[in-house]
Amino acid sequence: MSSLHRLIGTIARHRPSPGIRYGVPLLLVTFMTFVRFLAPAYIAPFLLYIPVLLAGSLAFGRGAGTLVLTLSTLIATWFYTRDGSLDGVDVSLLCQYVLIGAVMIWICDSLRRSVVQNEATLERLDGANRTLVSNQSELTAANARAEAAKEAAEEHSRAKSRFLANMSHELRTPLSAVIG
Repeated sequence: MSSLHRLIGTIARHRPSPGIRYGVPLLLVTFMTFVRFLAPAYIAPFLLYIPVLLAGSLAFGRGAGTLVLTLSTLIATWFYTRDGSLDGVDVSLLCQYVLIGAVMIWICDSLRRSVVQNEATLERLDGANRTLVSNQSELTAANARAEAAKEAAEEHSRAKSRFLANMSHELRTPLSAVIG
């Protein structure tokens, strides 16, 4: 099982509070915005937020992913207008980012739900396996007791047969002499 699968399963099992579920992505967006201020690059400002969008959607679900997408789009728009360079190409890039981001959120949410369902199925299978092992050990013990009882019954049957054979001989010999 991959580490990402374990991480998603762990987060999904613990069901983080809304403060954590939305606070962590908000802090990551804030951190990436701070990075953008410290090291301005000649790239589209929204590209810094794609890893945050991916991580937030995988770890915390659709709501957190939507929050990251909305905030990152607004911040990227602000960066474009702050520089005074918002033109048709930039608007087109932002629209593509929103579209691709929405698809990423949908895919990550589906993957996350799949992992959660997989974890639940694994837990049910583990419980069924424990029950099966317990039943198997009980069945093995019952089979051993039945085998011991069968052996005892067979031994008793052989003893009875020996007794009847001896008694038959012991009774026949004196009766033969009497009958003549």
